[in-house]
This record gives sequence, structure tokens and C-alpha cells, in this order.
Amino acid sequence: MKSKAGINVVLLSLLLVISSLTIVITPVSASKAEVEVIIGFTNENQASQAVLNSGGKVNQIYTIIPAMLAKLPEKAIEALQHNPNVEYIEPNFEVFALEQTTPWGIDRVFGPESYAFDTWTSSTGEGVTVAVLDTGIADHEDLAVLGGYNTITDTTTWIDGYGHGTHVAGTIAAIDNSIGVVGVTPDVGLYAVKVLDDSGSGYVADIIEGIQWSAITMDIDIISMSLGSSSYSSSLELACDSAYYGYGSLLVASAGNSGNPPGRGDNVGYPAKYGSVIAVAATDQNDKRARFSSTGPAVELSAPGVDVLSTYPGGYAIGSGTSMACPHVSGVAALVWAADPTLTNVEVRGILQTTAQDLGLSAEHQGYGLVRADAAVDMAMPTEPPTPVYYDLTIALTGSGSTDPIAGTYSYEEGSQVSLTATPASGWTLDHWQLDSVDVGSANPYTVTMDADHSLTAVFTEATQPVSYTLTMEQPTGSGTVSPEVGTHIHSEGEVVTVSATADVGYEFDHWIGDVADTYSATTTVTMDSDKIVQAVFTEITTPPAGTVSVESITYATTGGRNQDRHLLVTVTLKDNAEVVVSGASVSIDLHLGSTIFDSATGTSGDNGTVTFQYNNAPSGTYTTTVTNVSADGLTWDGNTPTNSFNK
Repeated sequence: MKSKAGINVVLLSLLLVISSLTIVITPVSASKAEVEVIIGFTNENQASQAVLNSGGKVNQIYTIIPAMLAKLPEKAIEALQHNPNVEYIEPNFEVFALEQTTPWGIDRVFGPESYAFDTWTSSTGEGVTVAVLDTGIADHEDLAVLGGYNTITDTTTWIDGYGHGTHVAGTIAAIDNSIGVVGVTPDVGLYAVKVLDDSGSGYVADIIEGIQWSAITMDIDIISMSLGSSSYSSSLELACDSAYYGYGSLLVASAGNSGNPPGRGDNVGYPAKYGSVIAVAATDQNDKRARFSSTGPAVELSAPGVDVLSTYPGGYAIGSGTSMACPHVSGVAALVWAADPTLTNVEVRGILQTTAQDLGLSAEHQGYGLVRADAAVDMAMPTEPPTPVYYDLTIALTGSGSTDPIAGTYSYEEGSQVSLTATPASGWTLDHWQLDSVDVGSANPYTVTMDADHSLTAVFTEATQPVSYTLTMEQPTGSGTVSPEVGTHIHSEGEVVTVSATADVGYEFDHWIGDVADTYSATTTVTMDSDKIVQAVFTEITTPPAGTVSVESITYATTGGRNQDRHLLVTVTLKDNAEVVVSGASVSIDLHLGSTIFDSATGTSGDNGTVTFQYNNAPSGTYTTTVTNVSADGLTWDGNTPTNSFNK
């Protein structure tokens, strides 16, 4: 912390101990005829109309969450809660400030460093923005406020008539000058968002609007909230989640001053208790938990919060509380983000957790530990690349040929993979490489790893003329192709050549003629130990004709009665394409009397290939028959019905 020489008398006259107030959210009085509520909706237009229909008024539609601030008759709430377009209805709670403290804490969060802190040579917060959601910020010679907003009056007047917000702002961003105090991050862009009135209290709706203004309107990086309540608000949680997960802001809040001396129980307040917010507990000069500091699983980090000196309207003051601890974390987060602007809010949060100093306290008392600016910025800073090491590679050759790179000495960075190619002269061949005089084989190209100085020699030897033989692939018999293709091919002695045969449509491979390893396999090999001749034989595939069944004839007869003409008999005869009668076939017909279907029937052919349909007492008229289906095993019906007619 910077020197205070020469201002002691001034400080003594201005010192003010700010009492630690427990934040209490008080619902709007139920006795009023009208109440102000926050309504979460699934359909904005329908929900707004429902409010109007109930005699209410919509005061504001939020953009950060699907909710609205409305005033309506108390008696209308129950009916609205059953409206399918309304997700929830909750009171616009009143919120009060949590008092806190600082300056010895500035030194503490920088670890072993002292003012002017070495960490500031890497980051002073420049380029990062922090919004202080509080009672506003007073005009002060030690603070440079870039702008702000008053959600209570919807104006740009953020003057602090209470002092709490000014005190918080000084811990974060008091200017590094020759007066007063210095903040954790003196060059950060500071914004004042007045969400609490000049008595230190406010409403959930104003806090939601403050988060919305910070995250969406101004795209501010860090939202610092030294305020809280013991009551849960789903609207406030949704707003925090949206700012953190949707808009990339980092939210920091005081854990609360509801702790007890033994540190028992879960009494962290809201919004600190939400998962999207960093909950900050308070420690004293001995790195112990402040007796008032709230405890519980939500505690994420700790920071100085007892007897903290900071800016105050008209001068400077000492304050205690988790409100004083919260801005220490907000300031360190700004230093980290300025050190590496490419970080996300999630990554900044992770660095704060990883570099926090374990004070040996319970996790529910200290979270990950005391926030440390020096360690956090050090982790965020890009590391300097090591000075590269270079090694020499000397390339040479023996015999006749060339190398790429050409013979000579080259310098390569340590770890480089250098690929070299050898090209023999005509009549020569690459025999092997020598790496540092050791035979390393004949791979071409060859790769050298530069882990030391190396020499690499390409050893060429005169090539001996290899013995070769011819493989003649003769034109196949039948129809098909062979591989290698028809013709004469030259192969080295001892080479094993794969030959294959592929039949054309309507043909199949039968066998090979000639010097093959397997005569009856369509893919086989030939070993080149002499000249070879190979021919493939394909044979045509013969397919027996498909069998068909036909209706050979349809005949009529009558029987019964005095003149043997009472009953009608219709006989269908079946034969296959070999003119053989077909028995056991299912035959279906439609019998027409004139233009009308008289009957539809199905029968089975007998051994003589016929099926007879009998119609007793058939009326007089002209009959015709249509075969609609014939089903016989192994045969296909040709679909034809012979012409037929009968007059009865």
C-alpha cells in the first residue's frame, strides 16, 4: 500500500467505523391494495395483457430474463398464478447493504509484494471494466468513475448519499496517486450502478435492472455486488445466470455477515449463493475467518474484510464486513483479465480458485482460500518462449548420386525432424545411410531427429542388372477380363505376381490354363522363376426357362332337372408350359351373368388339372368367366383368361 505520510491528521478527523449490517429482504406489505411484483412469463404479450386485465400496470420488461416488473391489486395475484402464460410471481423484495472494510487487505492480497506491487508491472486492470452495484459512488479525488446508471430513478445520477458504494469502489479502483488509498486495480474502468438508496436499501427489481444494464447495455466484464439477502429470488438467480452464462460477465458478491463465532451452519446470502456468482467470505489481519462472516458450501473465495480503510464521501473511512472482502476479489479478477484479455469469465474464475492461498480453514469458511493477485496474474500471463537451441547436420555422400538437401552443413532447431532424400545416378543404387558412421538402413527418404550435432552420409553402389522374366496374359476364352491385362509383362526374378479373372455378365470363371499356383481360384499367384504363360477360361451360365401355368380352357355344362338344365357347371382346365396338366393349384374366378358379377369363387385343381364350380338352380342368361388368380407351386400364372361364353 502506498505511503500515508502527511495525511494522518486528516484521516483521524474523517475516520468512520461503519457498522456491519445484516441484509434483510422485506416483502412489500401485504396490507396494501396494490403490490409491486416481478412476474416471470412464457409469453410476454399474453402475460402483459393478463396484468392489464387484472387492473394492474406493467412498469418494465426485462431483456436479460423473461420477466417483467408490474404493480397490480393484491387480490389479482392468485388468479394470475394460474395463468398458463405466467411462470412465477414473486414480491419486489427490499435489500440492504452489507458493510465491509480494507487497506491492509490490499497488501495482503498481493502476497509477499509491497507497494508499489511488482504485479502491477504486468497488469493494473487497464482495458477491463467493473460495475459496482451498490449505493452509488460519490465524487472523490481518489476515484475516476467512467459512467453509471441509477436503476431506482432510471437516470444517470449515481451520487452516493450513504457511503457504502464509495467505500467498495475504493478497494477496487482507488487511483495510484499521492493521496488517500490505492485500490487493487487502479487503472480499471470503473462504473457506478446505483441499485440501493441513500439509506443502504433497495429492491430486487433494481438489482436485476442493474445486472441487465451492466451485462447487456454496457457489456461490462465484472459485476461486483457487496449486497445480499437471506431470501431466495428466482428472478435474481435467472438474471445472474444470464449475465454469467449468456453474456460472459463475471459476478462477485459478498457472502454475508450472518456468521456465528464458531462458524457453524449454512448462512450464505443471495445473490452470493447462486452458482453463477462468486461468494466471498471475510478474513482478518491474522488470516482467520471474521467472526461475522457467513459460512456454507457456497463460499468460494476469501478476502480481507475487517477494519478495511477505503474511500468515503468527503474523505476516507474504515469498514468491516464481507462487503469489504468482495471488492478485493473483483479487483484481482480485473487484474487477471487485463493480463490476458483472451480469457473467458469461466477461465478467470478458475484461475482465482487455483491460485487462492489455503489458510488452513474449513472449505465452508474460506472456500478455495484467500484470493492472491500476485499468483493469479502470474498464472494468467503468457509465458516467455524458451530460447531455441540449434544443432548442425552435416550431409555427405559416397559413390555417384545426389542428396536433397545437397551435401553441406545446416543448422536446425532442437527437436526438428529433417527429411533427406537420396537420388542415385544412372547405373547406381542407394545401398544405405550412415548416421554418425552407423549403418541405419536404406529408407528413402530418411528422417533425422535433431537432438545433437549429426552427420549423415548417403552410400551409393553400382547397380547390378537384375534378372527378369516375361508373364504373358493370353486372351481369355469365353467372356471376361484378367489382371494384369492381356499382353506381355516383365517382372524380376523371384517376384510373386497376383493374377485375377473377372467374368462378364452371363459368364463365370471356370479355370486357369498355364503356370498358376491355383488353377481353379479366380485370384491366384505366379512365381517368376521363368517365362510364364497364363490364360483364363470363362464359361457361359445356362439358366433353365422359368415354368408358367396357363388356363387351357373354360367350359360350361348343365345338369339336374327333367331336361338336365337346372344347375350350371363351370370347368377350368390348367396346363404348364410343357403342356402338362397342373394339379393342386388354387384357382379364383369371377362368374358374370350379363354385365353383373354373379359370384366369385376359389377352387383347387384335381389330378386331371381341372377345377369345377357348380351353381345350383342358376338363372337363365348369358354367362362369362374371368380368372382372377392362379397359384401353383414352382409355376407363374401367365395372367390370361381364354374367351368364353355360355347361354343358359
